[in-house]
Amino acid sequence: MWAGYLSEVRQGKVIVADARLTDVSQVGGRFKTEADAPTLGRILFHLLQEYARHMGQLDVVRELLDGSTGE
Repeated sequence: MWAGYLSEVRQGKVIVADARLTDVSQVGGRFKTEADAPTLGRILFHLLQEYARHMGQLDVVRELLDGSTGE
């Protein structure tokens, strides 16, 4: 599982290596029009928010399991 995660991180770094935060996503699939297409900065911010939300949920699970709490 960890190896899969690290592989995804490496692939993500390759994808964004030559991009700017102001670059806009391609239209198609999830983004039907140019007005719907977010910038790379918005996509990465959303990704950060999702990581933070899920890490918070894991903190709750850990506390329920053994009573340990973070800072």
